[in-house]
Amino acid sequence: MRAKEFTKLSSKTMYSEPESYAHKLDDLVDLPTINESIKLTDDERKEHIKKFIKWTIKLLNIEKPYPRMIFSNDTEKAQKGHHTGVHTSEDDTIWIYIGNRNLVDILRTLMHELTHEKQMQLNMVKPGDSYPGSPIEMLADMVAGKYIKVWGKKHPEIFE
Repeated sequence: MRAKEFTKLSSKTMYSEPESYAHKLDDLVDLPTINESIKLTDDERKEHIKKFIKWTIKLLNIEKPYPRMIFSNDTEKAQKGHHTGVHTSEDDTIWIYIGNRNLVDILRTLMHELTHEKQMQLNMVKPGDSYPGSPIEMLADMVAGKYIKVWGKKHPEIFE
């Protein structure tokens, strides 16, 4: 399927008959037993987060004052808002949901939100610019996706 054809597909077309595809998925997917033994301690995770924040601030050349960062286990807030991270320019805070998440996912979200901080500092964001699929969001996704791989190459233990 070509990209042009793919973009024409509607969600109705893609998901209209999930039962007919179930047997094909069983043939394609081989899930290993989940191994929970590869885990970082809370202190190790906190150290990784601190180092990652310093690295990201330097990488993105984020200027002071830095945003206040709130790390939360508030599942209800994440579910109600449909997000795992929020950058709020009014009070210059970044909220990151950390409950039941792999460290690499937390760090990627952190990079995404810090990218928004840099976008704000460069006056790239106007009211109404940030919505799913917007250029502002796509840029933050792209930066976070690229640099979490760079960080992960040097710190493979983040892939818990």
